[in-house]
Amino acid sequence: MHWNKYNCERANRGSLTVCLGDDLASKWASNERAAADRGCPIAYPDHVVLLGLLLQQIYRLPLRQTVGLMRSVLKLSDVALAVPDPCAQCQRRRHLVLPHWPKGGGCSEIDSTGLQIRGPNTWLTTVHGQKRRTYRKIHLGVDPASSLIVAGLVTPCQTHD
Repeated sequence: MHWNKYNCERANRGSLTVCLGDDLASKWASNERAAADRGCPIAYPDHVVLLGLLLQQIYRLPLRQTVGLMRSVLKLSDVALAVPDPCAQCQRRRHLVLPHWPKGGGCSEIDSTGLQIRGPNTWLTTVHGQKRRTYRKIHLGVDPASSLIVAGLVTPCQTHD
């Protein structure tokens, strides 16, 4: 086995590739409020704030850490743009509609148990030592929300969990 290649492939599983597009700077600036409106103009359009809030939901981060994630992604992309601060994101959150993300994901609980294989004359063969007892393991995947079995597999007794 080529350990160098294997180690490189394992390390690349954690790499982050981001494609932000060529016209990111023009989309990042906001012209939402007209001059006749009261108050200061909005510095960031809704889709920029929505991007931050989606990153917060996906990675389950506090707003301050989400701002740090957005800054690091822009820095990796060699784009010099300002990121909305946590207060601005928090204030603009109530006006935006976020998509619903499942909190639990698709996780399941897995357990295994040993089963003894029995057949005709099993007692005689085990008592008199002509043949060893054979075991199999059954591995079950259970959905914790509905308690339904979603996967099952029977393996030899040497297979570990």
